Amino acid sequence: MNGIGLNTAKTNYGIALLKVWLSFVVVTCHFYDGIGILAYPMKVAVPCFVALSFFFAESSLLTRGEIITGRKIMRLLIPGVFWGGVYYIASLVMHTGATIKDLFFQLILGGDHLINPTLWYLYDTALIMLLLMVLQRANKIVYTWLRIILMVLCIVLQYSGINYNLFFELPSDIRYSLGRIVEMITAACVGSLLFDVLQKKSISTALSVRHGIPALIIGNAVFWGSYYLPKMEINGFGYQGLFILAGVIFLAVGFYGLNVPEKAKYPIAFVQQYGLGIYCIHMAIGKVAELVVKKAGLPTGNLVICLLIWAACIAGCVTIDTLTKKKARFLIS
Repeated sequence: MNGIGLNTAKTNYGIALLKVWLSFVVVTCHFYDGIGILAYPMKVAVPCFVALSFFFAESSLLTRGEIITGRKIMRLLIPGVFWGGVYYIASLVMHTGATIKDLFFQLILGGDHLINPTLWYLYDTALIMLLLMVLQRANKIVYTWLRIILMVLCIVLQYSGINYNLFFELPSDIRYSLGRIVEMITAACVGSLLFDVLQKKSISTALSVRHGIPALIIGNAVFWGSYYLPKMEINGFGYQGLFILAGVIFLAVGFYGLNVPEKAKYPIAFVQQYGLGIYCIHMAIGKVAELVVKKAGLPTGNLVICLLIWAACIAGCVTIDTLTKKKARFLIS
């Protein structure tokens, strides 16, 4: 969720482009009725967002310490609480039946089916960031092994069914927020470890556009191949399994190796700075857009509507930035 002041010498615009694309894919996850070629990105969008969050956060953990990391955690929780409150007020206006109990679940767990069930991502990411901040106190080698062990443990918890059995009987608002923590830890560890790997110049320079494109193709093949291995299917909360993890890795590595044209860098930087805002407000704008389109007698659930919702979210973030003279940027960027 970096600001537009990106340093061309340090920024990987392939990763920035991936964040922009995923911000659109998140919209399709909730407002697109088809599947087709979007099945793969829709399935891995949120885990990939988590991986990228920790890819960038790792530099703060290693170079600027706990104070900066603590600020990053608050930059996730404050928007979660603020937008949760906004959605609660909207739910009262819309007479969804939301109660104080629903508000409690929304503000504490980041999701309630009568308010906004999608903000769990902010809460889970903040919790995992706190966990890695504690682990990072060890020396570099130990820290690396702790992340690998943690990732393996979480994979075991998924495939053994322990994670699923622990939460699946709980109410949905609790089940998904808590059950997905283990699934997101694997993605977070991948992003954190990828930062370590890609900082090595020998590896970083080896990844160019001719390697990035094959990585994306292989990632697609791995994902679709998972459908032909039913014995590998496991119960979970939407983001479980090694094939989701493999998809995240191939997407991250693939886009990391892309050579972005100079003219495309500014618009990519402009949109990617609002990734947080798009995620937080897309449900509200999407619901309003669906109502308007339905009243006009037009079909919903298509990619055109999703594109319009995404564009409206960007416009909404720019409007908030402009009206508040960027003083409320912490809520959208």
